[in-house]
Amino acid sequence: MNARNKMQKIADSKQQTQQNRLVATRNLLAACFLLCLMFAQMTFGAQRASLTVDEPLHIISGYSYLKTGDARLVEEHPLFTKAIAASPLLLLPDLGDPRLAQGWKEGSLVTVTRDLLLPYPAPDHVAFAARVPVMWLGLLLAALVYRWASDLRGAGRKAGLLALLLCALDPNIVAHAQLATTDIGVTLFIFATFYTLWRWTCRQTRARLVTPGIMLGLALASKMSALLALPLIALIICITYARPQSDRWRGALKIASQAILSIVALFTIALLVVWATYGFELRWLPGISFPIPAASHLIPLKRLFEHQAAGHSTFIWNHNSQMGWWYYFPLAFMLKTPLPTLILLAVASVGLPISIAQAWRARPTSNNIAWVKQNIVLLIFPCVYFASALFSTVDIGYRHLLPILPFIFVFIAVQISYFIFYISYFTHHVSRITFYALLAWYITSTLLIFPHPLAYFNELAGGPANGYHFLVDSNLDWGQDMKELKAYLDQHGVKRIALSAMIFLEPSVYGLDYDSLPPARKAPDQFPSRFNPEPGVYVISATSLQGVATPDINTYAFFRTLTPTVRIGYSLFVYDIPETRHGQWVAQCTPPPALLEEQDIASGFGRDDLQRVYFDCSQ
Repeated sequence: MNARNKMQKIADSKQQTQQNRLVATRNLLAACFLLCLMFAQMTFGAQRASLTVDEPLHIISGYSYLKTGDARLVEEHPLFTKAIAASPLLLLPDLGDPRLAQGWKEGSLVTVTRDLLLPYPAPDHVAFAARVPVMWLGLLLAALVYRWASDLRGAGRKAGLLALLLCALDPNIVAHAQLATTDIGVTLFIFATFYTLWRWTCRQTRARLVTPGIMLGLALASKMSALLALPLIALIICITYARPQSDRWRGALKIASQAILSIVALFTIALLVVWATYGFELRWLPGISFPIPAASHLIPLKRLFEHQAAGHSTFIWNHNSQMGWWYYFPLAFMLKTPLPTLILLAVASVGLPISIAQAWRARPTSNNIAWVKQNIVLLIFPCVYFASALFSTVDIGYRHLLPILPFIFVFIAVQISYFIFYISYFTHHVSRITFYALLAWYITSTLLIFPHPLAYFNELAGGPANGYHFLVDSNLDWGQDMKELKAYLDQHGVKRIALSAMIFLEPSVYGLDYDSLPPARKAPDQFPSRFNPEPGVYVISATSLQGVATPDINTYAFFRTLTPTVRIGYSLFVYDIPETRHGQWVAQCTPPPALLEEQDIASGFGRDDLQRVYFDCSQ
């Protein structure tokens, strides 16, 4: 009988092992499918989109450093992610040597970029080649999201798949993972820093402390926003070492010394990594009498402070400003994050105190303490980072919130799986149906925006078609639709246009025949006849339409009253203006609006013979 029981246990064990392997295989196949789906979206988008405003500068900055070893074109962002993106360009033999370009001696990144890219016969080759490495960084980010959600206590691989689904189909992640910019790079390395730091908190060994140091160094070498992680990492290390001691003073001294040594070791590794990305540069800076390691890394820091002090021309919900608003990023987060994600985040946030209460119901065991610490590591950075965004004066896009998204995906996946485990049987089925409905909604809404993920706005904003009423710039209009504009003009036989678009390269690179309108570099200072434009086809980008960076916020007010003939990729508005209207009078109401000067009337209507009449605005 005992032998039979043993055989039965062995058989049951083998069957359970096979079932576990089958489940693991299914989860792995599902994860691979989601990663392939994400890669397919990014690949198609990278081929379709024209070079955005920031991409040429990032690409040439990284390329010039790889080509020459000289960091003079580092500008506002550090080099590492830019160098990764530019690495394939070293295989292009006809791109040119930046040392021979105009502006190299002066260290002018804008001039060097124009001199190298404008004459290049195939800008699409440069764009796609530089985007491929960033796409791989995006895939690594998604894979790491899956890994952390799967590793967390009480989660498992189902939570990993949910987190991966949220990441792989998030339109904001996909949109920027297909562009050669620094946003996905810093998002990946910050997330990797806290993931590897969490692994160290689980088992504090010297070897495990090396990896978060390396990841932190790469984050700092990618974008200056990673500086916010430094005090938070130090705090997490202190919390990790904190524990009750029998000898109060001696124990406190021991804990303090351990924490300080770990912090110093991690930060030293990070600084060495940053130094290595600059080729162990050692040089003087103006005003400093001794050489500094990685001195070029201080240039982006200086430019960042200057940019914050000067502000940036921006728009939000019918308002323009140079210094931004505290509510800019909260509103952007509410309007550009998919609504199912927001709902799941709200449920997860409500479920957090419930799950904490369940974990501590009996008594604070070591496992429960570890569970609380893992939530601290997971939540501390996104909470502090989002709070710091309220004080930013450079309000130019949701992309600045990307570093918090992977933490949110993991938090949602873990809390949802943990919360559902504790609810009643009936409620479980109701919650399950609701949960799958939210996922279906999420998948549908995010795939419908394809292939224009950059222009995604959720249902609160009325969808991407109404997004320009709330936000522009890199939220919607970053110069990505110039190739689609060219295809439309060719299809409809339009030979020449008047163009105001957010683009760095000359539109002629894409074969456009155009007249420049403000705020383009070669445009007139003021849009001529802006109150009564000449007949023709006008293409006005969403950013210009809302008065961002234009000579006057009402430069294109005439076009805001019209329905465009067509919209190209949600960001470009095409207007076919018929024969101009001929009048003899111009009426202005006053007060309180200030009266237009005579020269404004003459330039605005293209005539100086109009008679004036005034009336009371209140009537």
